[in-house]
Amino acid sequence: RYPSDWDKSVDYREDIFRHDLFNLFSSFNRVAVFTDNININSSAGKTDIDALAIDLVSKTVGIFQLKWQDMYGHSMRERESRKVTFLKTGNAWVEKVCRWLDEGKMAETLISLGVPKGEATQMKKTRLFVLGRSFSHFSGDCAMDVRAAWGTWQQILRLLETKAAGESPITILHDQLILDSPHKRVQKPNDREEVKIPGITLISHFGT
Repeated sequence: RYPSDWDKSVDYREDIFRHDLFNLFSSFNRVAVFTDNININSSAGKTDIDALAIDLVSKTVGIFQLKWQDMYGHSMRERESRKVTFLKTGNAWVEKVCRWLDEGKMAETLISLGVPKGEATQMKKTRLFVLGRSFSHFSGDCAMDVRAAWGTWQQILRLLETKAAGESPITILHDQLILDSPHKRVQKPNDREEVKIPGITLISHFGT
């Protein structure tokens, strides 16, 4: 009944996601954040950076693509559609950002954002993130560009509370997201498995 209000609320979602993310980084005095979309261009085409964070100590730049998807309920057809769209746009974004980095355009962009030239030219380490508010990992055929860490908002909330060691909060989050990926955590079943029920023990044997 109120399509304009709906569209306005959808437009605000990225800002909410961005500020939620940066509020988490606010506890680290060493991290500076940018709260506006950043348009970039490379030989692979134009795209934008939804969120950018700079670790001033380790000279590390976190580059974020933020996705806030509508829930797809129990429809497998809708699930597959969301999956294809999410992976296609996410992978395309990673390729364009990596090309932009390879072409040495990051320092110029940082300077245009107000970063002093001396600081901007020292930023050599980058970490790419593709973050979904509701989902980011799917079962089945999932070709996710490994040059970025893929994760969900729920994962971030949990992982930032860990005591992981590392040189930078940005690097720690990136590495932890990769290690915490469901695709990494899948384990091959043991050859033998026991299930104990009162009065009986079930033993399953798995052949090769």
